[in-house]
Amino acid sequence: MSKPCRICSHPERDDIDQAILSGVSYRSLTEQYGISAGTIARHKEGGHITQALVQAKQVQEMTRSTDLLDMTMNLLTEAQDIVNESRQDGDLRTALDGIGKITNILKLLMAVNLALADRQTKTRFTDDPDFQRVMMVIMAELEPYPEVRVRISEALSEVRS
Repeated sequence: MSKPCRICSHPERDDIDQAILSGVSYRSLTEQYGISAGTIARHKEGGHITQALVQAKQVQEMTRSTDLLDMTMNLLTEAQDIVNESRQDGDLRTALDGIGKITNILKLLMAVNLALADRQTKTRFTDDPDFQRVMMVIMAELEPYPEVRVRISEALSEVRS
C-alpha cells in the first residue's frame, strides 16, 4: 500500500498548491515548506492539486488576457481618434505618426489574439484524468524504487513546461 501524499496532508496544502500553480520553483518550495522536490513532483504529476485552485488559476489567466485585449482595443480606438483629428486639423505629421502607432497596436492585437487562441486550443496531456490515473498506477508500482519515481516525476515536469 502506498504512503499518503505528504503535501495532501500538509497543514499549508492550499498555499503549496497555489505556489505550484504560480510556478514557484521546487527549490523555493523545498526551503519554505520542508518538502522534497520529489514530493512536489509526485503531488503535481499525480493530479493531487486541488481542482478548484486549478480552475481558479485558469480563470485568472483568461481574465488577465481578456483585460489586455480590452485595453489594446481601447488604445486602438484612441489612436484612430487622434489620427482623424490630426487629419481634420491638417497636421499630417501627427496623423502619419499616429498611423505608425496604430500599426504597432494592430501587431499587439494580433499577438494577443494568437496567444488567446493558442491557450484555448492547447491541452496538456498531463492534465487528462486518464493520464493521471495511469501515472498513479505506475507510481504505485514503482514505490519500491523511489529514485526511479523521482526521476520519472522530474522528467515529466520538464516535458510539461
